[in-house]
Amino acid sequence: MLLTGYLLFLFGFAKSLAQNPASFENVLSACCVEGKQWALEHDTCEGIQVTVDTYSQICAVAQEKCCMQAKNQESCQLGIKTARSMAACEVPNHRNGQCDRDGFKPCCDCCALGLKAFGLSLSCHMEILGEPCNSAYSECCLKGRLIQTDDRDAGTSDDSTPLVRPSPIVPVLSSTRQDSGINGRRCLVANDCEHLCHDTPDGIECACREGYKLNIDGQSCDDINECVIGTHTCQETQICFNTVGGFNCQRRISCGTGYELTDTNTCNDIDECELELHDCTPNLNCVNLRGSFRCVAKVCGEGYITDATGGCIDIDECRAGDYSCPPRSRCVNTVGSYSCRCIEGLVFSKEQQICEDLDECALGISNCQSGTTCINTNGSFTCLEPPTLTCTAGYQPNHDETICVDVNECETGSHTCADGSTCINEIGSFRCQDPIRCGEGTRPSSNKRSCIDINECDEDDTNRCGVGGVCVNLPGTYRCECSRGFRKGNISSGRETCEDIDECKLAMGSHCKYQCMNTPGSYSCVCPHGYTLSRYGRTCKDIDECADKTDNCSASETCFNTRGGFKCVALECPTNYAKLTSRRIRCMRESCKTARDRRACSKLPKQISFHNITVLDGTKTDKPLFRMSFVQSFPNDRYYFLLTKGNDDRAFRVTKKKNKKRQTGIVYTMRPMHGPRDYVVDLTLKLYRRRRWTSFVSRLYIFVSEFKF
Repeated sequence: MLLTGYLLFLFGFAKSLAQNPASFENVLSACCVEGKQWALEHDTCEGIQVTVDTYSQICAVAQEKCCMQAKNQESCQLGIKTARSMAACEVPNHRNGQCDRDGFKPCCDCCALGLKAFGLSLSCHMEILGEPCNSAYSECCLKGRLIQTDDRDAGTSDDSTPLVRPSPIVPVLSSTRQDSGINGRRCLVANDCEHLCHDTPDGIECACREGYKLNIDGQSCDDINECVIGTHTCQETQICFNTVGGFNCQRRISCGTGYELTDTNTCNDIDECELELHDCTPNLNCVNLRGSFRCVAKVCGEGYITDATGGCIDIDECRAGDYSCPPRSRCVNTVGSYSCRCIEGLVFSKEQQICEDLDECALGISNCQSGTTCINTNGSFTCLEPPTLTCTAGYQPNHDETICVDVNECETGSHTCADGSTCINEIGSFRCQDPIRCGEGTRPSSNKRSCIDINECDEDDTNRCGVGGVCVNLPGTYRCECSRGFRKGNISSGRETCEDIDECKLAMGSHCKYQCMNTPGSYSCVCPHGYTLSRYGRTCKDIDECADKTDNCSASETCFNTRGGFKCVALECPTNYAKLTSRRIRCMRESCKTARDRRACSKLPKQISFHNITVLDGTKTDKPLFRMSFVQSFPNDRYYFLLTKGNDDRAFRVTKKKNKKRQTGIVYTMRPMHGPRDYVVDLTLKLYRRRRWTSFVSRLYIFVSEFKF
């Protein structure tokens, strides 16, 4: 029976909704308003009276839900206010019901998280905590803690850092609040309003939700473009984008060179190497950097050397003598390596370790004619003719009379050469040769029959070409090949040599930032004391002795790093001051101890801060060195920036700059700076507010370097 009754109720509800959907929306709207009003006047959401006959059960549900929503929203706002007032997130005793306590504690805790993000300058956009925690986090992150206007005091900060941080600029989605109109009995019966309906003495009146305006027909609603009419709440650093029923605020952003703007309003690095937007030559590799790229020389593999342009050149191991081949073999250069080949008539053994004889007769690769006999020899073969009994002149039978062999007339003394001539045996004959004369670079052979080349490199390989040279023998002469970093020297006494190239005297020596030092076959860059060579060995990079803990400052001194060295400075606070050491050392004035010296004590600077400034030698005139900013200002304030100490020779000047939010004093150079020289200059800000003078001092330790880097 219960199931049947529930099904009949749903059927009747669906039929009624299909007949008059507008009336159903008006009932829900009116009942929801009654539930919210009940929440304002009562402590609980129980006992709400249903005032309609149509959809009465639906009305009861709407009243209870809207009442509980209003209660939760009220408790959440109280939790946010408690957290922004820096109070503990403990549920007040006067809160009634578990529902109120459940709304107060989450919103208070999430607001505390937002205040922490406010202090760390983090993003105020949060989606992972769930509602209402996300909204409480974003509201407190954007607004910060509650500050009483009567307790505010003037504050200054150095390097443009405010004492009270403004809300971080993040894209914020503006919400459109939909307020339901109070609908009466006429609106419940029938109406043609697109959004909201109100009863009037004369009938009904249509209204629109927030973010819309009523059309001229009095019934339909059009979207309001808050960005065009200027009713949005976007900041100056944000762009307004209109949405249906509301608007969005999105921060302005500009990406620098080497970056691109993404759809999520962030800057991503452009990989010029992957997109082939670089200008590196084929001999160089492209390496991507954040916002840029760099061209570096390729790393050549084994068997290659790198030339001056970054290209890879094959090494001829055979010519350089950097090889190892077994006996009776020769070296053959290959691309990137070398190979060993046996001389003609020999082959490598199975183990590839030695060259052994090739039996041409057994393999059938000899060219002996038919009828002859192939006889294998070491490295070759011989074809023997069949034996004959008769030999021609100049020949004689061998011992077994199988073949005719040559008669050596020179050994048997049967030649007819005159005295002074040399007998030279030939196959089947002989000839007489007068003493041979060989030219320069050659000498007679052992048999005096020809001139052979003199290998000058074997005779004097060590000193002939000098350091950096390799001797290469040529027919009748030789040649010196100079290694990289060497060149052909002047030929003296008919000998060619290689001499070192002094790169420091050439154009490449100017690549060194400080000083070039020549070395055999190369050069290197050196830096003065206090500097170290950069990664690529040409420029000089300052050594931060303070960060490396290599200074010799005492425990009572502060180490200030300078270009090429460091300074040990004793930073002491005067009487009536307390030293604060956080990001930098500051002296804060304490309250005066006695009434007698209170008047003199109040005239002392409220704050003294210390700053280390390093200036390169040759810095030009009007170079800005330091900025001192005054954050909070009031219409009747008067302020002055003065150089009160250390500027006796007028090397510096101060200029006041004003904008809508702050007052800034900028210290400039009055003339070109030359080092080494040190300055200690006091920049004083004097503020006149509410008939009282207050001063702040920034003590500048300016160190002019001896070098221009």
